[in-house]
Amino acid sequence: MTAPALPDARAWRDFLERLCAYGGALACAAAIVFLVAFNWQAWPPAAKFALLQGALAAAAVAAWRLGTARAAGRVVLLFAMILCGALLAYLGQRYQTGADSYQLFLAWGLLILPWVAASRSVAGWALLLVLANLAAQLYAGRFSPFLLEALGAGGPHPALFWLDLSAAAAAEWLGARLADGGRMRFLPRLAGALVLAVIVASLSGAIFGGGAGAAFWAMRAAMILALAGAFAFYRWRRDLPMLTLCCMAAIAVATAGFVRLLAEGDPGEFALLVIGVFLIAASAGAAVWLRGQQARWAEKAAPAGEPVRPPAGQPPAGRDAPSPWHVRLMLGVCGWLGGLLLLVFIGLVVPDPFGARSLALAGVLLLAAARIALRGRPPELRAQFALSLCLAGYGALAVACSHWLPDWGALLAASALGLLLTAAMPSEIARTFGIVAAVLAAEGCLRVLEWPSPVPVIAAWTCTAVWLHEARLARRPGSRLAPLAWGVTLALWALGLAGALWPETALSLPPAGRGLAWAAHALAALALAWTAWRLSARAGPAPRAWATGTAFAIAAAGAWIPGVAFGLMTAVLGHARARAPLWAGGLLVALWSVGWFYYAQSWTLPHKAAMLLALGSVLLLARRGIVRLGARETGHD
Repeated sequence: MTAPALPDARAWRDFLERLCAYGGALACAAAIVFLVAFNWQAWPPAAKFALLQGALAAAAVAAWRLGTARAAGRVVLLFAMILCGALLAYLGQRYQTGADSYQLFLAWGLLILPWVAASRSVAGWALLLVLANLAAQLYAGRFSPFLLEALGAGGPHPALFWLDLSAAAAAEWLGARLADGGRMRFLPRLAGALVLAVIVASLSGAIFGGGAGAAFWAMRAAMILALAGAFAFYRWRRDLPMLTLCCMAAIAVATAGFVRLLAEGDPGEFALLVIGVFLIAASAGAAVWLRGQQARWAEKAAPAGEPVRPPAGQPPAGRDAPSPWHVRLMLGVCGWLGGLLLLVFIGLVVPDPFGARSLALAGVLLLAAARIALRGRPPELRAQFALSLCLAGYGALAVACSHWLPDWGALLAASALGLLLTAAMPSEIARTFGIVAAVLAAEGCLRVLEWPSPVPVIAAWTCTAVWLHEARLARRPGSRLAPLAWGVTLALWALGLAGALWPETALSLPPAGRGLAWAAHALAALALAWTAWRLSARAGPAPRAWATGTAFAIAAAGAWIPGVAFGLMTAVLGHARARAPLWAGGLLVALWSVGWFYYAQSWTLPHKAAMLLALGSVLLLARRGIVRLGARETGHD
């Protein structure tokens, strides 16, 4: 199995042009929505309607002039699709039409359907799919973003299963017919993930709540067949990420059935231990099967009679290849759940379970047992069981520290325990968890003390340094680069999202401390400019100066929207290192941060709109510069 090729100059231009175009369009659309949503008495409704309708008409005309064969035309058309929804929402708010929520999303989807078909864009089809799901669930009156609430309401509506199944089939058929070639199979995977989510929620609801009638059970039988068919189809497509999702769906449904079976027998607290062991064993078995599939595909792809050899400096291939990131994610999630159940079980059976001494002793014993179990190269089952012991031991010690120490001291101790976990455990997943826990607990400690925190600055620059020097650091003996790189990255994303959820924290500081807090925000965002400077080292002086200046302007415009600069920085680093999870996760964090920026208490909606408009303008100007630089290199102006 060969390593992914690093991007060349043309790949860089395509990626940055697409990133700046879509990011700028979304930021400008969000700015208009924020501005219209503000209850500004001096601004009459006619002016708001004029703004929305004028921007919508201008975008439609621009898309028609540019044409959907060009990326710029598809971006402008997506901008028009978003404004169409904003116009419908303001229309219903202003005139109190009495329309239900589902009618908004249904009308929105029907109105943009011709544009979506004309654009042949992955983003347009994804928007339409999300709108269709929202309309269907709201029409059924069972909408809920949380699985437990969906279970209480009887699970998703059965029509949603057929909708998403049809969408998944259509997305597989569209594939490369889309204008952008269906990069990363995003649309088929999104539709497939929605189908699996509906199957898990519906089958779990049937297990816990039961049902009546032949039609109810016939629908559940069809869902079971669809889950089995998904295994066969994605195995035939050699789509390992979707196979991993299928395994997680099957584990979730099987766990729900196991819980129901144990609840009927009333085994008491031992049910927690049994369920935890089942999660550990099921995830380990799934990981073994997935790695076997990966190895067989690699061997079939190799020339006949030749062993599977990795390129120089790359990790082993074939059966000795490390588990892919999505398999490790499945193991981490199941290991965390197993460790949590084990911790609760210990708390119920140990004498004086909530005493600090009992918890501390249990934590030390669990960590020692995990360290012993991870010696050598343990098989998947033993390694997964050791991971659960490790996480349960960390939790027990952290809770014990909260009994002995004040809040800030307990968080500081939790940070130190995370570093100890990173140093002592040979498991990469445990080390990654230790890094994440250490960074987040240190940030929590400083927030409790209401001190300006340098943690985001340290995390941002550490993330940049590690990913930029990945190749050189990986050659060092005993390098622990992967846990450090992914741990700091995950912690950085969490800090960005936490800043989006609680952006008013700095307002509780005194004026001097508040200035330091804003300076820390800006310094952390400047890591994006440093990334651009280093990655453009082989370019000419003019492109390098342009790239750095553009990144600096983006950092300055997005520093006050927590998570945007962090997300864009990791997206660029992920593209530079050909790591799809890194750039995809960075883009999701940036988009999520812009969405949560609406609820920030530190700014009024006009201020937020101005910031988003500035960010969008910088991104669109950057896209224009990329196009002009590319034209000069190819000899066209």
